[in-house]
Amino acid sequence: MEAKGHFLKHCPSSRHCAQYLTDLDFADDIALISHCIKDAESFLQALEKATYQVGLYCNESKTEFITTSSKLTELELLNNISIKNVNDFKYLGSYIVDSLNDFRIRKVLALDAWNRLDKIWHSSLPPTLKVKRFRTLIEPVLLCGSET
Repeated sequence: MEAKGHFLKHCPSSRHCAQYLTDLDFADDIALISHCIKDAESFLQALEKATYQVGLYCNESKTEFITTSSKLTELELLNNISIKNVNDFKYLGSYIVDSLNDFRIRKVLALDAWNRLDKIWHSSLPPTLKVKRFRTLIEPVLLCGSET
């Protein structure tokens, strides 16, 4: 059998196959992973068929792909609609390729969250409570990309 997806683990024996990561799923956010275009198209078509069977569909305007080594400029869904090629994309609140850009955005969001809590910082609350507010409301935005 040909390898598909991102390699995770070798075959420990003939009874246990190697493990590959082919997709990341969270609610309706799905990222498909493959090493070749043929597999990517196969994964995308299987996903599209599966969603159609349960009354869902792939949103073409939100569907995009990224390559690391190929010069491919477009892929197609089953209904012959082209999917745009991008240099970076956001998955679960974080940019996949450009982590520096991701950090810059999180830094701006954290500063905005800090400024919205200006009354707390200038209040007579004890410093320990201010630190708790900072750790609860600002740190997650800066460190995790959480936009709370």
